[in-house]
Amino acid sequence: MIVKKILINHMNLKISEILKVTGGRIFLTGCKQDILESNIIGISTDSRKLKKGEMFIALRGDKFDGNNFVFEAMKKGAIGVIISKTEVQSKISNFRKLITNNQFIIQVSDTLKTLGDIAKFYRKKFNIPLIAITGSCGKTTTKEMTSAFLSTKFKVLRTKKNYNNLIGLPLTLFNINNKHDVAVVEMGMSHTGEIKRLAEIARPDIAVITNIGKAHRGFFNSLEDIAKAKAEIFKISPQPKISILNRDDKFFSYFVSKTKGEIITFGINKKSDFRAEKITFDSFGRASFFLNGKIKIKMPFPGRGNIYNILTSLAIVSSMGVEIKQSVSTLPKIQLLSGRTNFYKVNGVHVLDDTYNANPLSFINLLEIIEKVRIKGKKILVLGDMLELEKDAQKEHITVGKLISDSSIDILIAVGTETQLTAENISANKKVWHFYDKHEAEKKLKSLLSKGDLLAVKGSRSMGMEKFCRF
Repeated sequence: MIVKKILINHMNLKISEILKVTGGRIFLTGCKQDILESNIIGISTDSRKLKKGEMFIALRGDKFDGNNFVFEAMKKGAIGVIISKTEVQSKISNFRKLITNNQFIIQVSDTLKTLGDIAKFYRKKFNIPLIAITGSCGKTTTKEMTSAFLSTKFKVLRTKKNYNNLIGLPLTLFNINNKHDVAVVEMGMSHTGEIKRLAEIARPDIAVITNIGKAHRGFFNSLEDIAKAKAEIFKISPQPKISILNRDDKFFSYFVSKTKGEIITFGINKKSDFRAEKITFDSFGRASFFLNGKIKIKMPFPGRGNIYNILTSLAIVSSMGVEIKQSVSTLPKIQLLSGRTNFYKVNGVHVLDDTYNANPLSFINLLEIIEKVRIKGKKILVLGDMLELEKDAQKEHITVGKLISDSSIDILIAVGTETQLTAENISANKKVWHFYDKHEAEKKLKSLLSKGDLLAVKGSRSMGMEKFCRF
């Protein structure tokens, strides 16, 4: 029955190819030899979402261990399991009891590397252009805009949500099929070497670097080190044919020196191929500007940062032959992903939800939006800790306090450990509360909110700040 499903709904990927590309070997099997030339349905790393007939790869991370769910995956009908050699040796007797006639186990040295190796091999089967977007801020929004613009002309595969790491990128690539004309993927990083590995797997034809800022600074000694890590996107052979770069970024010249392909630029302050001019903002911080002084563009989303995001997207899709006016016409239909400067109204309160993540650069972008918004009520900011800043954490949270002091924000509710420093560095003309406990912070927020107020919420992902947007 499983074999029948594989033949009907399948990836263009044989079990024999997986063995060849990974150097793995089948350790236990009840399958017939001809099963090796069958195409698999798909690859899963999550036993909860696994479909019958898929291959399960047991990954191990800081907060999870897929090896604990191998038995569950096999019971749910996984055609096969890829597991590390050490796990095979420790659980061999249990595997022998569980395996059925239509299942097998492949042992490899490193399951995470194996996931990437399979994705790299699979991507090469499809001769379609791939666009890779990296940078400190704006990756996901740029990816969403770019995909929407390209969809006016092409069948597009894009990264779901922000699946941009060594697990998410391969899982994205496994969704490519013969109907796709182009792929748009996001590449994130926490450490040196990750962008290089992601680029080796995806083989981008167009490489995009949005900007360089203090995101994941805790893993790097300086902004220069972050720029070097992002520039790894050019350390593949062949290099991307086109590089799309921020002309206003301080590392622009450095990135130019690292790429040999065609360079397309975007920016606001300096002369660029795609430049925003004559910028104005409405009462909700949404920009209008002229592209290269000619085409008027009205943004449906607030913030100066989103000007850069649309410039980047237009540079990308224009290189793919999509007309600018055609792209701009789709702007009103685009929905930003949750937690990325989403602006909406709840019970008469204007909510600015920027809860997906936080770093110094993205906070400045949020603050610029708050300054542009004109309302009759109070401006309230609920701010959670900015994490992964390590040695710079205290300095950056103090700086944020000083920035808030010079802003039009009326009330700050600081939540967490690091934001205590932010609260302590607010000028006397602001109302400030600091809480370690989110529930207490929520109570205070509800007591302060009135119709007509602006509520802006920001914090690192693991702070779970989105709950403050629901009241």
